[in-house]
Amino acid sequence: MTFCVEWVDTAEGLQDSQIINLPFADMKIDRRGDVIVSADWVLSADPLTKQQADATMSSNWLACWQQADKTTSLKLLMQGTCYQFKVWQELLKIPFGHTMTYKALALQMGSGARAIGNACKKNPYPLIIPCHRIVAAHGLGGYSGETQGDLVAIKRKLIAAEAMFKNVS
Repeated sequence: MTFCVEWVDTAEGLQDSQIINLPFADMKIDRRGDVIVSADWVLSADPLTKQQADATMSSNWLACWQQADKTTSLKLLMQGTCYQFKVWQELLKIPFGHTMTYKALALQMGSGARAIGNACKKNPYPLIIPCHRIVAAHGLGGYSGETQGDLVAIKRKLIAAEAMFKNVS
């Protein structure tokens, strides 16, 4: 799936949170009105953190995500530094089911691989801004600032699932 992102400067209204069940992990999406203000993986089994997921919302996201040729429009609250924003814009251009190395993106942007990694680490919208598609020259690399553990396992699952769905479409 490709996300067509409209970046907005403000988000009005009360914040609403939903947990979306995905095969890789649950994802918490925070919105104000029709603007997503944050998204993050839910790794805790803490009942205060894990809310009841809206089954329809979860199945819709999963069905859309599994269609490599589908484009979904979303509004995201603009965040981060100018440099981070530029990296995130480039990440949105990496096609579903494909990966790119930190170094290749750095060369494309006239930057450094470590700076790319740091921008990926600060991504407030994992899955939507596909930082999981950035990999190390020799191996998977990190994910959301971790080099091992649950988040890296999610990255591995995302890459494998995208490759599978890309080949099915």
